[in-house]
Amino acid sequence: DGDVEIIERFAAHARAMEKSMPWINEASQAHKDSLNEMQNQYRRVSYALLKLITGYDAGEDCECINDEGAWCWRDGCNVCLSLTKAIQSTAESMQVIADMYDSHKKEVIIPWIENFKEYNQPATNCEQLIDMHAGAYKKYKDVSDEDISQDQSEDTDIEAIRSRCDTVFNVTLSEVNRIHDEQLRQARANFDEPHYSALSQTPRTPSQYNASIDEQRPSISRPVSIVSVGSMSGMVGGVVDGVGSMGSFLKKTARTSIGSSSMFDSWWGRG
Repeated sequence: DGDVEIIERFAAHARAMEKSMPWINEASQAHKDSLNEMQNQYRRVSYALLKLITGYDAGEDCECINDEGAWCWRDGCNVCLSLTKAIQSTAESMQVIADMYDSHKKEVIIPWIENFKEYNQPATNCEQLIDMHAGAYKKYKDVSDEDISQDQSEDTDIEAIRSRCDTVFNVTLSEVNRIHDEQLRQARANFDEPHYSALSQTPRTPSQYNASIDEQRPSISRPVSIVSVGSMSGMVGGVVDGVGSMGSFLKKTARTSIGSSSMFDSWWGRG
């Protein structure tokens, strides 16, 4: 029967994901910007402290450090030497923290954002695939009806049509499975084992923060990159290569007639 329920659930999942992607994009970009800002702020404080204890750019008449390099006007002041070295250590530690923010941004957040950009429009990108399955399912139901319509030609081979529908089902369901496996493989690369795999041992409980989700609705609108819908028709053509006439048929019709009731007419032998 084409497992129509699986396709319907896949389509609903894709629509829900597409609706949430602007939130993901805005929040991820804001997070990246905040990391960059935190990095800059740590460096600013660090350089300000170093300027203070070195007397940098203070002028010739301003002696900020003594002969031991301490931030003091008295020579041999061990107390100020300890303080100066402690402040310098703090300033250098702030540079390390800034480096950590920068590294986290470049190695984790930016790849995370770029990865999500591929899924900005899952429902739109898979629309042709979903419509293809729906068209085949409709045709399968039509020819399976005991009361065959009068306008159907006598030489119509019902079993051949069913076989072709099954071919479409196999192609579309295989592609849905591929999408699932690919997304899973890319997502799990962001998490550590063995903790990640162990999470599937128990059901998920609702987060204590669920009630606050709507309070975090994005306050600004960031542009979302648009992925060409045409890539799906190219993908479909590639997926169905090797299944006989199915490949050439889809390459000719998928780009122009997806979703219309006449999409399969030429393949059914009516075009």
